[in-house]
Formats: sequence, structure tokens, C-alpha cells
Amino acid sequence: MSLTSVSWRTKHEQAIGDNFSLLVHQELIKAKETGGEKFSSTLEAGERLYPSTSTDGREVIRQQLRDLRERWETYCDNLNDTLRHLDTTLAQVRVLPRTIHEKCVRLCIAQIVDCIAVGDIP
Repeated sequence: MSLTSVSWRTKHEQAIGDNFSLLVHQELIKAKETGGEKFSSTLEAGERLYPSTSTDGREVIRQQLRDLRERWETYCDNLNDTLRHLDTTLAQVRVLPRTIHEKCVRLCIAQIVDCIAVGDIP
């Protein structure tokens, strides 16, 4: 396998990885937006119940809406953490081929130096 084919493959693997990451990122954002719309609709529906509900019932609704809001905020926080983790992982994967190449070059140089020191290479 030539260096050119390795470079081509690495470049295209990175493009595929970038596209996959972008798709996952977009799907997570879309899920958050869709969930946000449903969340807002649910809050509005719950608030519309207040006028026709007894005092005790209103407190139950308020508590349920408060719990829902806390769960939604936790979900959004977790989603944002996941997106940050995805971005960090992708950045690490992007530098991996370069890091591997650098380590291989250093290893080869060290082996050549060792061979010269031992006298295996004139």
C-alpha cells in the first residue's frame, strides 16, 4: 500500500467520521428541539387546567409541572454533556493518525540509532 493510498484513505475516513459525527450531532439537536416543543405544549396544557381545578388539584398540577421541568432541565444538561463529549472525542480521533505516524517515526529512528550503535548498520 503506497503512502498516497494511505493518505487518501485517512482523508476519506476522516470525512466519513466527520459526517457521521455531524449527523449524530444534528439528530441530538433535533431531538432536543422536538422535546422542547412537546415540553412547552405540556406546560401550557397544565397551566390551562388551573382555572377549572380545585386548590388542592392546582397544587398537584404545579408539583407535577415542576417535576417535569426539573426532568427536562436534567435531560438538556445531559444532552449538552453528550454533545460536548462527542465533539471532544471527534477532536481526539482527528489527531490520532498524526499521533500514530509521529510515534512510528520516533520508533523507527530509535531502532536505526540502536542498530548503528550496535554496529549492525555501517
